[in-house]
Formats: sequence, structure tokens, C-alpha cells
Amino acid sequence: MLAGVEPPREWGAPVPLVDVVRAAVGEVEAYQRVLLQRIEPAMIAGSTATDLAHLLAELVENGLAFSPPGLPVEVRGWPASWPPATASASRWPPPANGAPSPPSTSLAF
Repeated sequence: MLAGVEPPREWGAPVPLVDVVRAAVGEVEAYQRVLLQRIEPAMIAGSTATDLAHLLAELVENGLAFSPPGLPVEVRGWPASWPPATASASRWPPPANGAPSPPSTSLAF
């Protein structure tokens, strides 16, 4: 529940993680700057999908707010076993062979 209003949609069945991430990106104003990178296949309990989408939207919004204007924010997702689950704003992956990495902010969870 956000600001005393019932969520517009609740899922009963499990929801693919990529759909939850897409819903989160749809909640931010500067969605054009968000790049969905590798989102590993995973299912999210339908009863938690809306809340998780709101939480991810807040993280994405923070990434957008605290990264240089005009640069993309990358969103990636993988199982918690590798690497450990994190929410971070950093350059990922690190550049290979000393090559410069393109400027962006990555949100990994």
C-alpha cells in the first residue's frame, strides 16, 4: 500500500522476475535511461510482486538521481548464491584487460 491507496494490481500466481523489474522501471520518470541487462530466470511469489516492484523502483530512482545526468543506469539480476545478493550502484562488470568501461551506473540485486 502506497500513500493509503491500494495497489493497482496484485498477482496470485508466481510472476517472472523480469516482469517485476519491468514494472519497477515503468514507475520511474526517466525510464529511458534504464537498461535491463541480464536478468536471470526466477519466479517471484505473486503476493510479493507488487511490493518488490515498488522497492526496486525506489532503487532504480536512486540510481538515476545519483548518477551523472544522461548516462544509463543498468539493472541486472541473478541468483543469490553467486554473487551474493546486493543492491549497489557501481561499475559492473569491471573493464577487461585494462580497457575503459563505458560510463554507467549498475544496479545489481
